[in-house]
Amino acid sequence: MLAAAISIAVSALLYFIHYLIFRDLYHIFIYMLGDFAFLPLEVFLVVIVIERLLIRREQRVVRQKLNMVVGSFYSEVGNHLLKELLESFCDRPRIIQHLNLKGDWGPAEFTRAASYARRMEDIPDCKRIDLEALKGFLESKRTFRDCRKSPL
Repeated sequence: MLAAAISIAVSALLYFIHYLIFRDLYHIFIYMLGDFAFLPLEVFLVVIVIERLLIRREQRVVRQKLNMVVGSFYSEVGNHLLKELLESFCDRPRIIQHLNLKGDWGPAEFTRAASYARRMEDIPDCKRIDLEALKGFLESKRTFRDCRKSPL
């Protein structure tokens, strides 16, 4: 609010100085009317541009944080969990053949793997999973969850 009041006061002072120098109210009001006429369009354009830039920046920050969470999950729990889950599939060799990530994969291989994963109908057999061992593993990683409770 203070910035708006200062801006209006500075503008009025500049118009007053213009009047003192040129003594021409007609041109002052013509230019002021033109400036006021353009003001809504200028504000609209600035708001749109700034809003889009802020949204894009916020999305990038959220994506980075999500990548960090996913990376932390897989480094702490995910890889072991996926390995255990893979053991419970009946068609394990075929799944490994299609989804075993290699260092030289390019976009085409990732597209084929994603397509295979979407079409895959094999479901894990829960009876083939050692639930007690899995429970023990997950409980051993519980400290990962407790980091949220840190006062920092």
